[in-house]
Amino acid sequence: MSSHQLSQLLGNSGKLMKVTFRLKSDANKEVSNYMRRGVRELKTGYSCHPNSWDSKRQRVKGRTQDVKNLNSELDKLQYEEEKGENKLDRKTIVEALSHMIEVSYVNSWKEGTFNNMRSFREMLIRYGKLKHPTIYDTSKVI
Repeated sequence: MSSHQLSQLLGNSGKLMKVTFRLKSDANKEVSNYMRRGVRELKTGYSCHPNSWDSKRQRVKGRTQDVKNLNSELDKLQYEEEKGENKLDRKTIVEALSHMIEVSYVNSWKEGTFNNMRSFREMLIRYGKLKHPTIYDTSKVI
């Protein structure tokens, strides 16, 4: 485990930070569920009505199969996050580079630097398609 991964898991006290779930709204409709560890908070992709949410257990109330399936998915997310394998916020190197190009160009890069980085990104895309044609997805690239 890298020191960066370790610092994400540990708080200032050096103790393992707890994974929590919450709803950000108590509106009278289905709202998104969020997972939090330390200062990092991510949308889980799941939602429920606030009346069905048990904030103490941090799970959905009820015994229907849909509720059991949703709670099982939250359990899996919690387990993956605690193992350091959460896939909610993972990006490919091309997605990360695309974001960096977009943000940095607007803030500080000159046009030549922007063009060089854009060319580098295109080379990564071509390499990915060549080496991994069946799994390489460029649909998220800007």
